[in-house]
Amino acid sequence: MLQANSRHPVVSVVVPCYNGSRTIRRALESLIAQDFHSPYEVIVVDSSSDGTDAIVREEFPQARLLRLETRTPPGAARNAGVRQALADIIAFLDSDCVADPSWLRHLTSACTSGVAGVGGSVANGNPASLVGWASFLMEFARLAPSLAPRPLTDVVTCNCSYRRWVFEKYGYFHDDLFAEDTLFSHRLVLAGERLLFEPRALVYHHNREQMRGFLRHMRDVGEGVGVARLLGGMPHSGLSRRWWLVAAAYPYRVGRIAWRALRGHPRDAWRLPLVMPLVAMGFGVFTLGELGARRSATWASEGRPA
Repeated sequence: MLQANSRHPVVSVVVPCYNGSRTIRRALESLIAQDFHSPYEVIVVDSSSDGTDAIVREEFPQARLLRLETRTPPGAARNAGVRQALADIIAFLDSDCVADPSWLRHLTSACTSGVAGVGGSVANGNPASLVGWASFLMEFARLAPSLAPRPLTDVVTCNCSYRRWVFEKYGYFHDDLFAEDTLFSHRLVLAGERLLFEPRALVYHHNREQMRGFLRHMRDVGEGVGVARLLGGMPHSGLSRRWWLVAAAYPYRVGRIAWRALRGHPRDAWRLPLVMPLVAMGFGVFTLGELGARRSATWASEGRPA
């Protein structure tokens, strides 16, 4: 049960938000409706300029609102929520996601004492949009609800949970890096910690529907992933150091998305001829962002904004 002032919640759900007035209601309504009978809290970390804070304050008094006056990157917002959280298990849901009623129950049951973190599955929250499908497949095709549980090497923070001791032992997310979840996951895996995929912990992600926003986002994601690889010494970091490796890997990586789409979403295979040209464009912009990662990695390592 969601309790606004519980001193001993079993789970703390952190929802970072920037200009989420169009989606925050559905996200919080889905959290209120969770089929979870232990006390839990919801912490919305908001740095919006579109009135999202007023929506949370006036319509969702069950949630704790942490208001930040200046725009805050996702990693820094999540860190602020973690520092305010009271529970031993800390879950994350993005403000553009809707959680299945059993989401919290499955996410926490998989987060046992021997597991550092759990990532859930992601379904397409706006399947009528072709651009939305392209955006969804590029980011979440490998996290289809139809896939089996398995170990993970990269947990996405729109749908995951960690034990508190993970942050106490390994520190927090990178404050400014766009792919802070990729770098954080790599740090844990490198230390020998276990990360698991629990497909029953399902959320529906609302994806970008405008082409310009989709391409801009893919550029930012590409740059963020490239920076994370370079800063963390991750596998395939050479892709972010040598332009010719990035170019050579492009067809393979686009093909891998198509394969994941067929494997994880066979009922929607008929969309692929329409969606894959958009995916190819998105991955082209992603690649350009990745090629610019070297400069941004230098700045990030020095603590300067890219």
